[in-house]
Amino acid sequence: MELLILTALNWRIRSVTPFTFIDFFACKVDPRGKHTGYLIARATQMVLAAIHDIEFLDHCPSSMAAAAVLCAGGEIPSLTFVSPELAVNWCIGLAEEGISSCYQLMQQLVIGNVPRAAAAAAAFTLFSDEGLSCNSSPPPPKRRKRSPPGT
Repeated sequence: MELLILTALNWRIRSVTPFTFIDFFACKVDPRGKHTGYLIARATQMVLAAIHDIEFLDHCPSSMAAAAVLCAGGEIPSLTFVSPELAVNWCIGLAEEGISSCYQLMQQLVIGNVPRAAAAAAAFTLFSDEGLSCNSSPPPPKRRKRSPPGT
């Protein structure tokens, strides 16, 4: 019933977040796909870290995603040519001022959280070294001993 009412009011049920744009922008930065996986993962980390900072609420999700991908691209020597001026052409509705200010905030966040990012990378390495994968089966469920009926 709720979905019917929301549809009748033309309300969006799915919200638009920076994650909606990250893969698209990563492909714009690296069209050959050599570093796309890293760009997506690193930009996602940056967006998740930025959620706690209230200053990012002033920026639209697409500008935040563009800034995160730009910061991630800045960590790869072959992709340092990408700038907020070039990012404006990635998508209609992006503004250079919005991307630039969000990019500066994102850089401050990344520089301020270097130890935290290094710890997260170390934790990821430790987790991946444990040999866990998607193909490993979960532990069998524990069974409870049932008492016979009538007791």
